[in-house]
Amino acid sequence: MSEGRWSVLADFLTVVAVIGAFITAGFAGLEYFERREAMRAERTLKLVDLWEDERHRAAFRDLGSATLVFYRSVDIEDLAYARSNQRARENLERKLFTTVLGRENIRNQFETVTSFFARLSLCLSGNLCEHDVARTFFSSPFASVWNCYAPYIELQRSSVTSNVPGPLENLAVTLQSENARCEAATLAERR
Repeated sequence: MSEGRWSVLADFLTVVAVIGAFITAGFAGLEYFERREAMRAERTLKLVDLWEDERHRAAFRDLGSATLVFYRSVDIEDLAYARSNQRARENLERKLFTTVLGRENIRNQFETVTSFFARLSLCLSGNLCEHDVARTFFSSPFASVWNCYAPYIELQRSSVTSNVPGPLENLAVTLQSENARCEAATLAERR
């Protein structure tokens, strides 16, 4: 073979090798992203398992029951007035916080629940957990806690830090929690 043909063959093989390297890199990148997604889904499902263990279920159930007992003890007209009057709503919320969270066992349950949600928030903000899976499993339970206790959570956080949003505030945005108030849901339930 002549030197010119060897040169053309060498150029052709170089092009084939470069294309092969790009294809290999593309498949490696695709495999990396698929593995990363699988790991994120796995971490999220581990949090689902943790949420469903007896300790967390009991904490969530006890907090919800104590909150419901409180709202059932409030006169229905007072609940309706609190929906339309901000000062009345703030007074009702303050009474909820002191009555329900004033009980040490319920405050401990509240801490268990909010600590779990803070952990979930950090997992999501670090892009270590899968957002759609988290939204599917945790939007509703988080919304029920957030809708009742957001003012308390924000007040506690603001007494410790500055204007930096905390993990639960971030989770509310991430899970796109409803802005409905706790007493509004309770009022509708009692009708």
